[in-house]
Amino acid sequence: MNRTLVLSGLSCWLASAASPVLACPLLVDLGNLGSDNTVVSDAAAAHVVGGSNTVGGVSHAFDWFAGSMSDLGTLGGATSVAKGINSSQSIVGFSLNGSGQTRGFIWSAGTMTALGTLGGATSVALSINSSGVVVGHATTGGWSPQTHGVRWNGVGITDLGTLGGNYSIARRVNGLGNIVGAAKNAAGVLLPAYYPTV
Repeated sequence: MNRTLVLSGLSCWLASAASPVLACPLLVDLGNLGSDNTVVSDAAAAHVVGGSNTVGGVSHAFDWFAGSMSDLGTLGGATSVAKGINSSQSIVGFSLNGSGQTRGFIWSAGTMTALGTLGGATSVALSINSSGVVVGHATTGGWSPQTHGVRWNGVGITDLGTLGGNYSIARRVNGLGNIVGAAKNAAGVLLPAYYPTV
């Protein structure tokens, strides 16, 4: 069975000159939700979040803290994955809902809440800052839906646009609300993108 190990310090060294294996005495075994394939996405305030397979072999978002891994559940569908956490232990990620659509979520105080889209079928939340601002991407509506980077601020969703192309993604947001990601230009080239505080 695969195990997921997380560094709680930086004291690692080669176990021997003949072996490329690192010896890390401060590694912590996170365990799993009943099966293998645990993936870590983010960590804050001694909490670690990600996705782990359940006994049934499907991925569920988890929050690991003080030696215990908690299953955060789903939005009514089979799977979920946590992608980010802030210092207040608000967690974001994405999950299938009861209709089989992928929706970004925010999990706080024991409740998982779906985040909106731009009129399309899909959204994904990737990062949350200390103020509770969430970023990720969502699909637009219409006959030719596009994926755009988005920002959720607890009130609504903001389309962050593109660099003239048909695709963008917001990957991280800092404490000031500045966002980084990527976007396509009019020629279809994917470029790094920076979104100042909105």
